[in-house]
Amino acid sequence: MSGSPLRLTPSAAGSGTCSVGVVTHEYVRVSPYGVGRIVLPFDPRTDGVVVVLLSWGAVAFVREAAVARDDKYLERAAEAERVAKREQNASAKKAKKESNSSSSGSSEADKRRLSLSGADGKELAERAAAVVQDLSTHLAFPAFAPLKVPMYRRRQTLALFVSSFFSLWCCAFALLLIRAQGWPFYLFMAYLIWMFFFQDYHKNGRGFKSNKFRSMGWWRWFRDYFPISLHATTPLKPEGRYVFGYHPHGILSLGAFLNFGSEATGFGQKFPGIDLRLMTLTSNFRIPFYGLMLSMMGIMDASRESCNNCLSRGPGSAILLVLGGAKESLDAHAHSDYELTLHRKGFVKVALENQADLVPVFSFGENDVWDQVSNPRGSTLRNIQDRLQQLFGFAFPLVKGRGIFQYNFGLLPHRRPITTFVGAPVVLPKLAKEDITDAVINESHERYKQALEELFRTYAPTFAPHRKLIFVKPAQAGQKRGKERGAAPAAASTETAEPQHPIAADVVQPVDADADEAERQPADGSTLVKRK
Repeated sequence: MSGSPLRLTPSAAGSGTCSVGVVTHEYVRVSPYGVGRIVLPFDPRTDGVVVVLLSWGAVAFVREAAVARDDKYLERAAEAERVAKREQNASAKKAKKESNSSSSGSSEADKRRLSLSGADGKELAERAAAVVQDLSTHLAFPAFAPLKVPMYRRRQTLALFVSSFFSLWCCAFALLLIRAQGWPFYLFMAYLIWMFFFQDYHKNGRGFKSNKFRSMGWWRWFRDYFPISLHATTPLKPEGRYVFGYHPHGILSLGAFLNFGSEATGFGQKFPGIDLRLMTLTSNFRIPFYGLMLSMMGIMDASRESCNNCLSRGPGSAILLVLGGAKESLDAHAHSDYELTLHRKGFVKVALENQADLVPVFSFGENDVWDQVSNPRGSTLRNIQDRLQQLFGFAFPLVKGRGIFQYNFGLLPHRRPITTFVGAPVVLPKLAKEDITDAVINESHERYKQALEELFRTYAPTFAPHRKLIFVKPAQAGQKRGKERGAAPAAASTETAEPQHPIAADVVQPVDADADEAERQPADGSTLVKRK
């Protein structure tokens, strides 16, 4: 037994036949742990060719099925384009017929022709593109990825898969260390004691931010999966202090995670001299090893103490809060209007206390990377989700994405672009803490909403045509619902609105008592009426 650790030698019994008529081959298993017998349904010395042929046949079958599926997908996509084109031609003929029946100088006919070539034509083209893009998610059979996928796309999917579930990988590694023996176990126990009782890097305002880690090529693969882009509309002064507000929340705020937690989109080059910290939940820093990775990305705890420490580091200090929280994630529906929960004012008070300015940030496409099951307010599903969110602090949106090797279902997001715009700063009055009143907070909050609306109106015609910006705020008990913009806002909150970490669980700030009944306010210039 001093030879190889495992080897198979024919036994004296040789081969035989089992009860089902399959020829078997009996071998003696020699290992450092003893001698045993093993029965195989084939002879590995002579029947290896059979195994190779069977494997080749299985691969060929899967390949032919994938090719047939691709042909069917292309046929359906072409049919969808033809249907959209016929609909557009029918609308054009109808408009032309109506214009010919009227007088030649009719201004109404001219308007109809112009609207057909403009808004209606863009709407039909957008509908056709959406049908073609999402066709694979409505097929009766799974739409598997083609076999010949370029390597760069495989790298992008790998980077997204590993990064999205990195907290789970850390938990699995921690379980392995708990079951380990010897010095790995005792070293891990010492780390847990330090993490729960002495760890403070996540709220001291500095952390372990590493530009080398933020500039890794891994994050560029993550960026190119969608892709994600960042655009600066106005330069920021390095001597100022800023509180960035990110909208919309989406399901996991992937745009905030990549744009401001890494250098994949060039935040440092677009905003030189600005040392920004992305704020997330305290619970993320209680996951072994995961909090260290977040800190290296420049991500900090979203508590009030942490926000104040980050903004007190000197000129150029900045934080970013993903406003809205889990409540807003339940309203994140793909290809629909943007519904924002912006009634809380804690972030405004933090900015005033630290003499910082507010910077609105809007990401077009943040809500589109996942498809969410319809859950209108008042429905049974929405009531259950609201109740669970109140009990556990987590939101439970029922989302549908794609898988690694197929496009119909899964937890990975779809390949849909996310375009982020950073607006002009809202300059706030520099007051002492004792001079900050509710009136100042309300006025600053209203100015921030107006700046956010202006940012949306500027770029929505290009990146979100036919979609509106809607503010959702809880109805106040004993007050009549406002029917126009400028109605009495929600009571000012003195707590910091905790954002949700883009790659972790949905835990947010406390929920208002009357959050189940909400009213929706369309932004200025919107043609969308208020919905009940």
